[in-house]
Parts: sequence; structure tokens; C-alpha cells
Amino acid sequence: AALAGGDPAVVAARFDPAALRTAGTEGHLPSLLAGLVERVDGAAEPTAPVSLKAQLAELAEPEGARLMLETVRGEVAAVLGHDSVTEIDVEAELMDLGFDSLTAVELRNRLNALTGLRLSSTLVFDYPTTQELAEYLHTELMP
Repeated sequence: AALAGGDPAVVAARFDPAALRTAGTEGHLPSLLAGLVERVDGAAEPTAPVSLKAQLAELAEPEGARLMLETVRGEVAAVLGHDSVTEIDVEAELMDLGFDSLTAVELRNRLNALTGLRLSSTLVFDYPTTQELAEYLHTELMP
């Protein structure tokens, strides 16, 4: 029914990888789930993500600043619900882009989690553009 419909649907489902593998080897696995079994069988051991601070430490100054800007730009786009970071002008005031007190706190929380810093709730007012915010965070994260 989902495949026949015109609109995609997101469904949360719990699968037993062993049961899927067994059904696949016996020929009872629907083709829709075949890719899932391949991903489970071919999945590598998960690795810990490299922290942003570690990534910045490995880069020269211009590349590190660029990474920080694109990271902040991506978080701004995500908080505002944009599909692409290209919609975020780095020189535009965050408030002009659509930030309010709630989205400012959401951005601060996302950046706290991403950077490991404890950032002020007035962050978007203290650093009113994506560029200024990225420069501040880059300075705070660099040794």
C-alpha cells in the first residue's frame, strides 16, 4: 500500500536482523527489506565521531575557520527549517533571518552539544550574524 501511494511515509519499526537474514536465505524476505539486510550484514563496527574541536585542531587556520562557519551555517539552517545552507547569508542578522527567543535557545543548545562549550542564552544577540558567531566559536575552540 505504501509503495502504491504517491507520497512517502516515514515508519518507525523494530527489526530483528537475525530473523531478516534467515528470511532472506530462505527466500521469504520481501524485496523492500532486502537492502536493509545488506546494510545490516555489511555494516562496519560503529566508530566514535570525531569531535569538532579535534577536527579544527587538525586544520590550518583558514580551513578551520571555514569548517566552523559551515558548521554554524548548517545549524542555523537546521533550526530555521531550511533544506540547504545556501539559504543562509552569513552576513545577515540572525534576527532578520527569522530567529526569535525560542529558536535562539534551540541554536544555543545545538551548539552547546556540538562544541562541548557552555554558551550563553544571549548568544545570537552577542554575535548577531552567522559569520560573527562562527568566528567566536572558532576562537573559543582553538587551543
